[in-house]
This record gives sequence, structure tokens and C-alpha cells, in this order.
Amino acid sequence: KAKSAASWLGETIEASARAGVKNIVDPLLAKLPGADTGFGKMIRRMPTKIVDAIFGFSKKADEKGSAVGAAAAGPGALGKWIAQAM
Repeated sequence: KAKSAASWLGETIEASARAGVKNIVDPLLAKLPGADTGFGKMIRRMPTKIVDAIFGFSKKADEKGSAVGAAAAGPGALGKWIAQAM
């Protein structure tokens, strides 16, 4: 049950982040001068790429399991806390 609830929550957060980029960030960036140039288009794609990277990483971490997450969390008290949270 906890895993399905976490999955639902993760999907909800991801959908919210993507909707925010699509409906708020992209229209604001489109209003900047030069947004239709090659450089402007690259800048406008950055928020989407950031969301892809964040949620893509979390999905890969979920697939690999918490053992890898514990190793990636690092040493020390904060690392142990992060590993327990995973």
C-alpha cells in the first residue's frame, strides 16, 4: 500500500510540475525578446529538460532499489537519514 501511495504521489507531483512548466513558465519565456530564435528556443526547452532530469532520476533510483540509494546518499548523519527515507 505504501509503495502504491508513494507512486501515486510521485506521479501527481510530476504532473503538477509539467503543468506548471507548460502553462506558466513557457508562456512567460515566450514573451521574452528573441524567444523565437534558436537560442531562445533552447532557453525555452530548459525547464522541461530540468523536470525530465529530476523525475527521470527518481524513476531510475526506484528501479535500482534502496541499496543503491543508500550508497548514493553519502556518509554521515544526513546520508543515513536520506537512506532511511528511501
